[in-house]
Amino acid sequence: MELIEFDKYVNTYNYNKIASCIGEFDGVHLAHQALIDKTISYAKANNLHSAIICFEPHPYLIFNPDTSNYLLTDLEEKSIFINNLCVDYLIVIKFNKEVSNLSPKVFINDYLNKLNIQKLFMGYDFSFGKDALGTKEDITNNSNIQVEVLDKIYYNESKLSSSLIRKFLVNGDILKANSCLGRPFMLKGNVIHGFGIGKSLGFPTANLDIDKVFVLPKEGVYAVDCIIEGIKYRGILNIGFNPTFNRDSKTVEVFIINLNKNIYDKTVFIEFLSYLRDEVKFDSEYELIEQLKIDSKNALCL
Repeated sequence: MELIEFDKYVNTYNYNKIASCIGEFDGVHLAHQALIDKTISYAKANNLHSAIICFEPHPYLIFNPDTSNYLLTDLEEKSIFINNLCVDYLIVIKFNKEVSNLSPKVFINDYLNKLNIQKLFMGYDFSFGKDALGTKEDITNNSNIQVEVLDKIYYNESKLSSSLIRKFLVNGDILKANSCLGRPFMLKGNVIHGFGIGKSLGFPTANLDIDKVFVLPKEGVYAVDCIIEGIKYRGILNIGFNPTFNRDSKTVEVFIINLNKNIYDKTVFIEFLSYLRDEVKFDSEYELIEQLKIDSKNALCL
């Protein structure tokens, strides 16, 4: 897959003719994948290359710069998941207030008409241009692009969307979130120094620094897979306040089973597999240690 950072000052992109879909694709969940699969199938059937057009950063962040607990994926993760779907091009449009204020016609002329798009697929709720007024009809009236709009997809009678997945995550419904994603929910963080409590208990943990803009699942203990430098390890992860030790700030820390090396300053990708239990205050360190043994055994059994 080739990643193209769109430059509006380029008169035209001399790439192959493409079939493309367009959207934010936060999470690259099953509804997104259905749109992408439709695009790829059409491209193959019509001797075209396939492409995805997305916006970076997510438009919501431009209008809500102080937001937290929102994003499911950043561009790096999005690229990984999209590349796994065998798309030819990922075209990234830098989003800002200037882009948001373009009329639909100007957006079509300055962006879509430069990309040699033969067919464009979009979700039923996709809109663009100033005040999000751009529609399928605007594209067909101002270009030679054929447009097809896909219907909504449901999960248990609810519209499958990034918002639904966020709701599942903050409620600790990891299995439902994973079902909507078609894979385990992933977070990434850099390993930082903590208080050393886990090490003193025989369960050394990696404390993770996670950007506040990403969704954090509900406080509690999770079975996870940890990917470090391409190698996957099973672990147990805690999100919360360590009530047994009366901490007053929320932390994210993971005990990585069968890992015996220094990983400070490394980036760890966390795949959430299952919600194991609530975070609780134990009466003694011994009780906590015994529970951690149970948590580790449960995680390894998945």
